[in-house]
Amino acid sequence: MKNKGLYLLLLCVLLSRPVAWGQDTPDAARVMDSCVKRVKDMDSYTAQIEYDSPYMQGRASLVFKDGKYLFSTDAMERMCDGEYIYTVMNDVKEVNVENIDAEGEALGSMSDILNIFVRNFKPYAAYRKGDVWVLVLNPVAQDRNLMCVEVEIDAVTYMPRVFVEKMKEGEGSVIKILEIGGAKGIDEKKFTFDEKKYEDMGYYIVRP
Repeated sequence: MKNKGLYLLLLCVLLSRPVAWGQDTPDAARVMDSCVKRVKDMDSYTAQIEYDSPYMQGRASLVFKDGKYLFSTDAMERMCDGEYIYTVMNDVKEVNVENIDAEGEALGSMSDILNIFVRNFKPYAAYRKGDVWVLVLNPVAQDRNLMCVEVEIDAVTYMPRVFVEKMKEGEGSVIKILEIGGAKGIDEKKFTFDEKKYEDMGYYIVRP
């Protein structure tokens, strides 16, 4: 993926089973488990996200309801209607359509972001810093450049706040959850793909 600045947002899969952290880091395990559960228990929510990396900077919005979502940035949109995932790339005027696999895996919701750490990192340490928990997570697979990821989680609500890649030569991608909260009355039309609209705009639609 050429937009590597969205690594922490998109290179992940939806959490589909309980988390099993190591027993040598009980605080990290408890806090991360609570954060994952808190987000998964939300039937609907909206979020505003800020991302900064050596490759790109910007903001994204996320709308989620009952497993469907719309993730939007200036350059792209990623939508799940419960059956298919549509990635709209405005710079190349292309829409990539994907099937949701049999295990229900998807890319784009807040659970996806959290699951990067569940699947690809292990807890190393956790400590309180004011009103947040700071978790230090080490990559499971050896990485020549990435040392660890620091995650800030609200100590009261257990909502995620900040994700920071700690590289051997400084910080990598930084993601801040500016806002996240439950939402009612989300219009289902937000998760409906209008194929004719994009065809009329000259977009090439790639189906599986």
